[in-house]
Order: sequence, then C-alpha cells, then structure tokens
Amino acid sequence: SQMEIDAKYIKDNYNLDIQPIEESKNIEVDIRLRKEKAYGEQHDYFDHPNYIGWTREGDMEHLRSGLAVIMTNRGEGEKTMYIGLEHAGETFIDVIGNCDDEVIIREDGCGVFKVKEKSVSVWIRK
Repeated sequence: SQMEIDAKYIKDNYNLDIQPIEESKNIEVDIRLRKEKAYGEQHDYFDHPNYIGWTREGDMEHLRSGLAVIMTNRGEGEKTMYIGLEHAGETFIDVIGNCDDEVIIREDGCGVFKVKEKSVSVWIRK
C-alpha cells in the first residue's frame, strides 16, 4: 500500500522507524486534495518517529493552494510547521474533520497543526 511505501521511504531516508497508520477511507478526498492544494515548495518534518508532517506552500497559479499534513501512529500531538509568509493571518481547518480547532498562521509563516491519536489531519485554508 502507499502508506507502507511512505513508511519505508521515511525509514530509508530519515532513519526513522515508523509504523504505518490506517489508510484513508476516502480516496476521492485524497485525490482532490492533491489536485487542488499540493503545489509550491514542500517542507518536510520527519524529525520524530511517531509524529511526522509536511507542508506545501501553494503557488499563484492554483487559487487557495497550500496545505499542511500531520500524522501519528501514537497519541494526539502537534507540530509547528512553516507553510509560507504569504499565509500569515490566514485560518486553516482540518479538512479530514479529525480536529475541530482552527489554526491561525503566525507572522513568521508558521502554524501549530494538531493531530488526534493514530490519525492523519490535512489542514487547508478555511
């Protein structure tokens, strides 16, 4: 599965031994998010064996593009991740619906993105 491939990639390239989490049950949402939001520079946060994430800054060609992804195979947590200065002051929500909170992007282009236990959250502009 893609999650197993991603776990192997992370282990091989970042020396982190993560266990795959449960795969997404809504492949249509996954495909739509990649098509509409996954543009611009990517920033990886593979600095913890149980809480990983990445952001895509978005670009000018794709309206409202950019997203943040955080996942865990343990308990709930959060990561401060850079998503771009152009997003400062914007509000992001978890489109998957696992987290009810909203994230306001700080002036430095970072946000504190949360994730619930053994899940994935994908944060996009509200």
